[in-house]
Amino acid sequence: ITSLTPLSINHGAKQDNIDSEIHTIDTYFQPAPQYGHFISINESALYQNELPPAAMISRSFRPSKSVHPNSMALRVARSSSVIIVWRTSLLMDVPVHLHGHSVEVLDVAIPDLRQDCNLQACRLSQAYASKEKIKSLDKIPPGLAIEKDTFIIPAGGAVVTRIHTGKRGIWLATGQKDIHGEDGMSFVMIVGDYKIPRVDNWPADFPTCDSPLVKSTSLKPHCQCYIDKDAPFQLEMPDEKYCSRSHLCRHELSHTANLESHVYGPGFNIQSGSSGMPDFAVAVIFFFLVLTSVVLITVLPSRSSHSNITGLNDEKKPRRSSSLGIGSRISQRRNAIIRSNIDIDIGSTGGSSSIP
Repeated sequence: ITSLTPLSINHGAKQDNIDSEIHTIDTYFQPAPQYGHFISINESALYQNELPPAAMISRSFRPSKSVHPNSMALRVARSSSVIIVWRTSLLMDVPVHLHGHSVEVLDVAIPDLRQDCNLQACRLSQAYASKEKIKSLDKIPPGLAIEKDTFIIPAGGAVVTRIHTGKRGIWLATGQKDIHGEDGMSFVMIVGDYKIPRVDNWPADFPTCDSPLVKSTSLKPHCQCYIDKDAPFQLEMPDEKYCSRSHLCRHELSHTANLESHVYGPGFNIQSGSSGMPDFAVAVIFFFLVLTSVVLITVLPSRSSHSNITGLNDEKKPRRSSSLGIGSRISQRRNAIIRSNIDIDIGSTGGSSSIP
């Protein structure tokens, strides 16, 4: 699209004395709880691709300001033959579409899912690890291989394709499932030394999609993916994986991350969550507390019931003694009353005898 001229795709015959460029595109899926789709170009680190929010062909687009740090691009020569080996570790077939080009499907490798895959992912196919094998496929004359604009990478498999590039331009390659492209499994193929013109010589009626919504859209975060290696029953991410989603960058975006080493003043430093105690020690202490709670819950009720029975037995004994004491007091009072009656009788008898 240099100088705003339309692209023309060259499907001319490949010259036998010129070897094609060879590139590899690998796709990867990370299951929950991380959940993300990633792509690797020429065996680079895995990136969760994020396209710029603004249109790459527009007046306001500037690579230094608009391109996301995790934007993935494959650069190929113009007017040339290019072989791309597509591989995937996904447990499902991946449909791929490369805009602006028809691809020749030279060969397909279908793996043995029982040997090459587990419940999480498949190993990347090594069917085309040999450069000699790829060069032998490159000798297939144009027109003999199947030509398609959309093809399928088998689950855990690989596909060898060949394209013939034309003039300079930028083209999007993405999976045909919405979740694949939206979640980072895509990239841009840059043909030739294409660059956005810096001078403002765009035609007045040139179409644009720089709406207020697009202009107000900010870049998504970028980070080395969060890996909680101490979390139980969690599938770990491979190293060298870079994310562009908030839930995978929470270790850098959260308030806790901002307080991790925030210095408010000289000599005053806030640390969040860094107790220094090893994780296994915390687990041992937690297990000990749980065991102690179980023992207390099991033993205390039996001891309390035994003490209640003993207390009941002890309460019965004083009642017996108290009843005996009451009876003795009643008998003493009865005896005292009898004695007083006797004294009265005696006194009355003596008095009557003294009366003349």
